[in-house]
Amino acid sequence: MAALRGPRDREVEAFATLLTVDGLGPARIRRLWETHGSGKRALDSLDDTPDSRSALCALAQAARLGVRTVPLGAPDYPAAFYDLTDPPPVLYVRGSGWPDPTRSVAVVGTRRASPYGRRIARRLSRDLARWGWTVVSGMAAGIDAAAHEAALDASGPTMGVLGTGHAHEYPWSNRPLYARMKRRGWLVSELEPSAGPRRTTFPTRNRLIAAASRALIVVEAGDRSGALGTARRALALGREVLAVPARIGDRTGVGTLRLLRDGAGLVTDVRDVFDALGWIHDLEPPPERRSKTGEGTGSDGWLLSALGGEERTVDEVATVCGRSIGDTVAALGRLEVDGRVGRSADGTFFRTDGSQSDGWGGEDRGAGGV
Repeated sequence: MAALRGPRDREVEAFATLLTVDGLGPARIRRLWETHGSGKRALDSLDDTPDSRSALCALAQAARLGVRTVPLGAPDYPAAFYDLTDPPPVLYVRGSGWPDPTRSVAVVGTRRASPYGRRIARRLSRDLARWGWTVVSGMAAGIDAAAHEAALDASGPTMGVLGTGHAHEYPWSNRPLYARMKRRGWLVSELEPSAGPRRTTFPTRNRLIAAASRALIVVEAGDRSGALGTARRALALGREVLAVPARIGDRTGVGTLRLLRDGAGLVTDVRDVFDALGWIHDLEPPPERRSKTGEGTGSDGWLLSALGGEERTVDEVATVCGRSIGDTVAALGRLEVDGRVGRSADGTFFRTDGSQSDGWGGEDRGAGGV
């Protein structure tokens, strides 16, 4: 296989090759890079020259997938990752440019999210996106997926940090979300494209979620949730750690209650996030994108009113409204295309327009989707 051309390509190849050397992890590679001034000189400093064929195969696969590579030290390498002792030597990125690092907030939580947790994650992420803040999360099921979908539904920026390579869309239930993220978002991994899901890669990924964000919001987390590890990473990096209160006795909220007990900031709406960050904002949020059919004036307003702030199955909506299953399915389909209704992985439906919630501490009757 022919060698890559150009100084940047040679750096990418050098760092990718260094990662194949036993005993050389990101932390040691960073020290070599700082000592020698470049990835190429760091590679040349080794006593034995490693075989670069597997690295070149990984880079060729990335190119075939349309994934760009960003090496340590490049002008477009995210400055926030230098806060880590072990920044990724190579980033594999889908999406052009980078989100504004000064206006990025992570929204994370359990994969086994409750309807309440998903609804709150959507609301917070929707409101952050409406204000132009990037929602960062880990592309997992549950809270992560809800956060990404809400930002997309609000036409806002969102970045997914992967625990796999780009050739693996994990979990399978998030394939529709991956398709949306590829069209309008960022997907970032430090793993070569062929790397599949492993138990160790997800905790490692979490340090990137923490580093990429000015603040981290934990919406729901059980006693052993990976979100708690992400919160510890964020604290170590000097990021703001915030948590949504849970009901006492809920297993999915044990971790968030512990974070609050230990001093995490309390979040009930997006204004709490902005206050914690000292961000000066207007008194009212920017206008929300509206669909062509407004509630109350369109023929499907009855369905939006029935959904309220809850997640409901088709049968439940039909029962509440006294409509046939056929009419309900047709109306849900129209509103889903129109962007007013979203669908969860479990098949339940929810409102995405948020027209019954102002995002400023009122009753949580609206929802944003991911």
